[in-house]
Order: sequence, then C-alpha cells, then structure tokens
Amino acid sequence: MNRVFAVVAAMVGFSFCVSPGVWAEAGAVPAADAGYFLDWSQRGDLLWTGTMEDSQGNVYNVKVCPGYVPMAAMAGRHWGRAGEAFGEYGAKRTYADLYHASKEVVEWSSRDCLWRWGIKGAGKAWYNHFRGASQIVNRRAFGWIFAYPMALCTATVESSFRVVTGVPVGLCGNAIGVVAVPAVGVTWPTVKGVAEVAVPGTALPVAGTAWNTVGTPVLALAGQRPAPSRVDGYFVKMTPREWTPEELAALVKAATELNPVAEEFAKQQARARTDWNAKFAQMHKDLAAQEKQLQRDRDERVCALLAANPRLRETLARLFREGRLQGACLDRDALAPVLQGTGLKWTDVLRTLQLLGEHPGNLEPKNRN
Repeated sequence: MNRVFAVVAAMVGFSFCVSPGVWAEAGAVPAADAGYFLDWSQRGDLLWTGTMEDSQGNVYNVKVCPGYVPMAAMAGRHWGRAGEAFGEYGAKRTYADLYHASKEVVEWSSRDCLWRWGIKGAGKAWYNHFRGASQIVNRRAFGWIFAYPMALCTATVESSFRVVTGVPVGLCGNAIGVVAVPAVGVTWPTVKGVAEVAVPGTALPVAGTAWNTVGTPVLALAGQRPAPSRVDGYFVKMTPREWTPEELAALVKAATELNPVAEEFAKQQARARTDWNAKFAQMHKDLAAQEKQLQRDRDERVCALLAANPRLRETLARLFREGRLQGACLDRDALAPVLQGTGLKWTDVLRTLQLLGEHPGNLEPKNRN
C-alpha cells in the first residue's frame, strides 16, 4: 500500500510539469462555478452558518461572515462554561483545594519565615559567630583580641536583620493564608463565570450577530462565487469534500498500473547516480595521482638545480635554520633594490621561498614513496 501511494505522489508531482490548460481541458483541475454572483442557497448558508458550498462539494469558511449559528453556538458554549464555573461552589474539591492552599501559605510563613529564618535563625547567628570567635582565640590567631568584639557586631547585625525581615513577613504570610487565600478561592469561580458570560458568552456573539446582520447580506449579494483558486487560507478557508469510493478505487487502480513505470525509473535513477559517483571517484583518484607525480617532478628539478650549485644550497639551508626566511624576518625593503632589473616580483620571491620550504633543514629532497 505504501508503494501505491508513492506512485500516487509521483503522479501528483508529474502533474505540475504538465500545462494547466491540458489538465483544464481534461477536467482534472477544479474550476470555478459558472457565473459570478452567489446563488440563493449559497447566500442563505453564508448568512446562517458563515460558510458556503460549491457545485463540487467543497465547503468555504468565510472569516468576515460569522453567521448566526456559529455565534449562537459560541454563546451557548461559553454560558455552559460559566455554569460549570459557578457549579464549583457545590464541589467538595473546591473547598479541599482552598484548604490545602491556605495551609501551605500558613505553614511556609510560620515555619520558614517566622521561625527558621527569623527567631531560630537569629539564635543560630549568635551561636555561630561566637563559636568562630572562640576558635580564633583558642588558636591565638593574628588579631585574636578582636575576635569577640567582631563576633558581637556581626551577630547583632545578622540577628537584627533576620528578626526585622522574618517576623513581619511571617505575620503577613499568616494573614494572607488565613484571609486573602480563602477570599480569592471563594470568589474565583465567580470571576471565571462572569468572565465567560461577559466577553465570549455575550459581547462577542452580540457583536458578531450585529455585524452578520449588517455586513453579511451585502457581501452575499455582491460577492463572487467561491473557487479553490481564490482561497487565501486566512479570510477564506476551504474544506475539500470527502473522497467517494469510486474515486479511491480509480486512484488505486491507476497507481497499481503505473507502479512498474515508477519502479523502473527509480532503478534507472539509482544506476545513473552510482555510475556518476564511480566516475567522480575515479576522476578524483586520477587527479590526486597526477598532482603527486607533478610534485615529484618538481622536487627532482629543484634538487637537481640546488645540487648543481652547492654554495647556494648551503646558504639557503643556513638561512632556513636561522629562521631568516620566515615571513616576519623577511626584509622586503632590502630585497627591493636587488629585485630591480631582474624582472622578478615580490610574489615570485614568496613563491620560491614556499617551494624551498618543502625541503626542510639542509634542503634535501623528500623521500619518494
């Protein structure tokens, strides 16, 4: 079955390569309905549902025409949600969640803020600072005579900060947990219900219905008949009609008959790509071998020329060992007068040095493989 639909995809891709006029003549491309203006059935559907249907069964949803039925459905849906929100007052879970939320806030403010951070934390601050001072005095560390005064100052500052911040925050947290959280929890279903009723349950349906009453009749009378080519995906969305059993059977039959053609094409394409890859690999291999041979010939010529002039070879080898021929040590200004009148350029000198640099040390030729 996957192979069948692969052939169908190939057929669809092939259809884009054929002239649209050919397919239009064959009746393969959906065309617009005859005439310009909507018929009365389409106008009625547009007014009541905000949609219209063409002669081929495609349904078009027009964004600027809300329709009476969808607006009524929106109102009913959100009024139902409002009823669910108000119904939370009769659910046990509402009060259980409210109790747990209030309990968590009170426990956090009492245990963590008021006790651990404020009161108990202040006591720990005095204990920790004076214990550290006692260890410094016992070791007679440098400046130990200031250990207890420093501990007194730091403990006072830290404990004061803990009490000043922990106690008020803890008390406020208790008040929030006991008063604010229950108040919000009790009124929250009302807030949700009123929000559902006010905006999406009443305001939007009323506004949509008013616009549908004023604007949709004008568009229905003056609008053009729908067609797939005029669907933009935003103002107008199309829902294609469902496939009929006869159409599905014809599509499967066509795919089955064209499957051998598709398979043969896939095999030929694979063979062509394999042959091309093999030729490319061979070309790359031949090119590498040719470049290697050229490098060997070049090295032999360089070695032969240097062997014929031992003094030049020794001078160049010494300059390479000393690093005088490196890029940072090259004196272009000093070489410029020497190059004048020889026909050589600075780039020729650099190319020569690159060539000689492939013969390190004593400028001996590389070992040939």
